[in-house]
Amino acid sequence: MTLSELAKELGVSTATVSRVLNDQPGVGADTRQRVLEAVAKRGFTRNNGARALATARTENIGFVLYAKAITSDPFYSYIVQGVEHECARRGYHLFVSTLQPRQAAQPNNFPLVQSKRVDGLILAGPDVPPRFILALRARKLPIVLVDNALNESACDAVLSDDEVGAHTATRHLLSLGRRSIVCLSGPRQWVSNHQRQMGYMRAMNEANLKPHIIEMNETTTSSGREAMRRAWSSMPRLDAIFAINDAMALGAMQEIRARNLTIGKDIAVVGFDDLAWAEVHTPPLTTVRIHKEQMGRVAASRLLDLLNDPTSQPMRLLVSTQLVVRQSCGAPAGYVPAQT
Repeated sequence: MTLSELAKELGVSTATVSRVLNDQPGVGADTRQRVLEAVAKRGFTRNNGARALATARTENIGFVLYAKAITSDPFYSYIVQGVEHECARRGYHLFVSTLQPRQAAQPNNFPLVQSKRVDGLILAGPDVPPRFILALRARKLPIVLVDNALNESACDAVLSDDEVGAHTATRHLLSLGRRSIVCLSGPRQWVSNHQRQMGYMRAMNEANLKPHIIEMNETTTSSGREAMRRAWSSMPRLDAIFAINDAMALGAMQEIRARNLTIGKDIAVVGFDDLAWAEVHTPPLTTVRIHKEQMGRVAASRLLDLLNDPTSQPMRLLVSTQLVVRQSCGAPAGYVPAQT
C-alpha cells in the first residue's frame, strides 16, 4: 500500500500521513493514533518511494507582507487569519514574514526562498515590487498575490471587487443628493486604487458630473488629512468624500472636525475596507466592507491547489464587497442604499 492509498483510505491528506511517519508535529493525537494503527494493521512500511514523497515537500507555505504595512495597516492581519484557517484545514503550516526594501532588491537571497523552507508563497499588498514577484516566478516557485496583481504578466491573484465596491459607494453618495464628491486616493499604479478610482469615475460620469481625484503617495491617516486639505484648495464647495480606504477616511474626518464642520451633515464621508474601528468611530464610518478573511482563505486554497497542479493556468479571483451604511454619510435612519 502506498502513502497516498493509505491517506485516501483514512480520509486524511498525504501530508498528514507523511508527518506521522516522520514523527513530525502538526497532527492531532487522535489522527496520529489512527494512522499508526492503520500502519501496524496493514504492515505498511516506508520504502524509498514513500520516503521520497514524504520529503519532496515541506508542507509549509509562506505569507509575505511588505514591512511598512505591518504597522500602518491592520487590514492584512485579517487576511493572515483566513490563510491560517485554510492551511490548518488542509494540513499545512504557515510562515509569516516581512519583506524589507533591501530584501526586495535581492529576491534570490530572501530567507524563506533561500532556505527552501516553503513550498510556495502568498505575497500580500500592492507595494510588493513586480521585480521581486517576477524573480520568484522565474524560479518556478508557486506564488499567489493577494490585494495585488500584475498588469502585464500572468500571475495568480486574489482581489476584492474594488471597481464595483467604489461604484456602489459613489452612487450611494449621489442618491443622498451629494454632487461635489471628491475621491481621496493613493498611487494609481496600485491595482486596488486604480480599480476603485475607475468605479468612482464611472458613477460620476453616469451622473454627468466631473470626477475629481486627489492622489497621494500612500494611503494613511496623515495622507488622508493632507489630501483633504488639497481637496478644499481645489474644490472649496465640496460636499462629500469617497476615500480609497478607511485610513484616509479617518484622516479626512480629522481635518473636517478641525474646521468645526459636521461630518455627515456638512460633508459626507465614505471609506473602503471596514476595519474594526469603523463601527465604533464617532460618527460611525460608512464604508465598503471587504471580506478579508475570505480573501485569505481563497488565496491559501489557490496556492495549495497550485502545488498539486503546477500546470494550472493563472487565475484572477474576485471576492465581492458590501456597502455598510452608518452615520458618516448622513443617511437617515432606515435608509436603503441604491443597488449597483
